Amino acid sequence: MELAPGVLFGKYRLEGRLGGGSFGSVWKATDTESSRTVAIKIMSGTYSESDSAQLRTDVELLAAAAGAGSAHVVKVVGGGMEPAAHVVMEYLDGTDLAACLASRGRVPQAE
Repeated sequence: MELAPGVLFGKYRLEGRLGGGSFGSVWKATDTESSRTVAIKIMSGTYSESDSAQLRTDVELLAAAAGAGSAHVVKVVGGGMEPAAHVVMEYLDGTDLAACLASRGRVPQAE
């Protein structure tokens, strides 16, 4: 499946790529049923192969459940293996931590 803005990924319309790494890419998307804006991590490469992707998706969902009550852990709202291995999270508008550290340096723990 080719990922691009405007493409439907299950019930989500991809709006734009937010970033990515060795496990896959993260996209800003809109839930076409609720109009809610979400972030979707879509697994790719070695991690998109069936067994690896299922394990990685399960680990991410379990890790999110463990931190579900924390204001410092993004809320996971879904995930699965179709149309590709993915985890759906709440979308938080703002700067990512790497960009913040690059521009400001060390950030106080309270912040």
